[in-house]
Amino acid sequence: MKGLWLPTLASLLAACEHQASPKPNGGNPGVYEAAGDTCPATCSTPAGTLQSLNTDAGTWAALVGVWRICSGPRSLFADAPADTIGVEFAPPHTDLPYDAAATLGNLYFLTWGASGPVRGGGFDYQQTYDVDRGTVYCHPYYNSGYSLYPAYSPCPRELKLQDYDHVVLLAPF
Repeated sequence: MKGLWLPTLASLLAACEHQASPKPNGGNPGVYEAAGDTCPATCSTPAGTLQSLNTDAGTWAALVGVWRICSGPRSLFADAPADTIGVEFAPPHTDLPYDAAATLGNLYFLTWGASGPVRGGGFDYQQTYDVDRGTVYCHPYYNSGYSLYPAYSPCPRELKLQDYDHVVLLAPF
């Protein structure tokens, strides 16, 4: 019986790391990336041709993923913790228990973990977001929010988000 505590503790710690990881289902960064991504980018890669995202489906397809904040003020994301290094736009919920006017997704702020980026712990590191007519509406708290206007470069894959005063450039991790 004494020998069971160590394997139990190890499995609990592994479960905690898995929950905090922006790598869904234990996969690699890029699980949310488009299949067959043949044009990856880094923060030092110049953006390609930027496309305005005017449809909801196109905006969701471009957003969903794990992104490094390359440049621009982190304050673009309202109330993002100071140790934020990136964001994860999770896929939209398809199982909402009510008739939602908009499809919602979760936005997670990422920090450095032992083996790379991980979701920060606690409520301060999570928001919800929705998309309407190509605009991204982020919600730090119930009945609150701010708007982001995205532009997307499919090759190399980069995302530019802006509000009225700031611009942030993102590249996949």
